[in-house]
Amino acid sequence: SHPGDSREPPIADTIVTLRKSYRFSENSAIGTLSRAIRDGQPAEAKRILRSSNTDECLWENLPSQPAIKDYLRKIVQTYYLPLYQTGNPQDALSYFDRFRILCASRQGPYGVESINRQIISILISMGIISSGETHYKGLPLMITGNDYGLNLYNGDTGLLFPDNESRGLKAIFNAPDGTLKKYIPRQISAWETAYAMTVHKSQGSEFDHILLILPPIQNPVLTRELLYTAVTRARKKVILWSTEPILEHTISSKTTRSSGLRKLLWGAC
Repeated sequence: SHPGDSREPPIADTIVTLRKSYRFSENSAIGTLSRAIRDGQPAEAKRILRSSNTDECLWENLPSQPAIKDYLRKIVQTYYLPLYQTGNPQDALSYFDRFRILCASRQGPYGVESINRQIISILISMGIISSGETHYKGLPLMITGNDYGLNLYNGDTGLLFPDNESRGLKAIFNAPDGTLKKYIPRQISAWETAYAMTVHKSQGSEFDHILLILPPIQNPVLTRELLYTAVTRARKKVILWSTEPILEHTISSKTTRSSGLRKLLWGAC
């Protein structure tokens, strides 16, 4: 199944009950943290985050807007530089699939669109890409509509990468059989940059490490179900950027089933 195919927002209905996860052990910090979130226990979640700090779960106070680029620069150096340093397309996809930045929503200074823009700005300042380039080696992309002719589906992620045969950039994706699917970029009409993605779009995916960024202002999408979904995407490490009040509020808030909020959740993604 593909993470974007469902017509209803799954967070409200299916994430409320804990499914057994095989990404991480139940006794790991990620396992115990996810249960504390599921059970609505902010004090226990904070205790786990503080006792595990730097190891499996790293909780840092949300950087101010002026400081966030410095924080993101370290993330780029750790997780995204390998995409640009390798000449092997499958290695590049492997690096990309190990890590993702997850945001609660698309808009705002801590949303997907702003974080993607800032990462591109950092890559330009590091000399990795040129200002004004819209297509470049290592550009991560996420499909935003089903294309049955190309066998690409909403939520699929890949990279632009040099193709040895055509000498141009191709959009590359992992196929289920372990081979690469390659496309000329102009074949793909519905896509967006994907250094960061919404928690909603990450459903069905898993990564070794995730960075979850929660905005500093209360928002109806900030619920324990959203936080649980984000934390359980990670196999090995969760990095959380959040203020303490927002973390407490999020763990204490359950998704309501009112149609208004369901529309808001769906629209934020």
